[in-house]
Amino acid sequence: MTAFYLELIPDYVGRDYHKPIVYISGLIEIALAILTVFRTTRKWACIGIIIMLIAIFPANIYHFQSNLDQRNLTTIVTALRLPVQIVLIMWAWWLRKE
Repeated sequence: MTAFYLELIPDYVGRDYHKPIVYISGLIEIALAILTVFRTTRKWACIGIIIMLIAIFPANIYHFQSNLDQRNLTTIVTALRLPVQIVLIMWAWWLRKE
């Protein structure tokens, strides 16, 4: 789904960096998810997930704003993604304590 994630990256980030950002962030997400499985690495993995969710929040705002004029299902989904991301941050914060 590289094409979908490429759309999320704001234009002010150089086009040459879009694809590497998508691949690197995907690898980081997978690594952090694996690290949450182990009790010894869970705390740091959750902190990494929180940092990543905060870092990509502006991209989700950008994606929502770029779809406002269409007022279709994509606009609704991108609007719902914003509060869900806050819930995911809270979930990661809670999970880091276990």
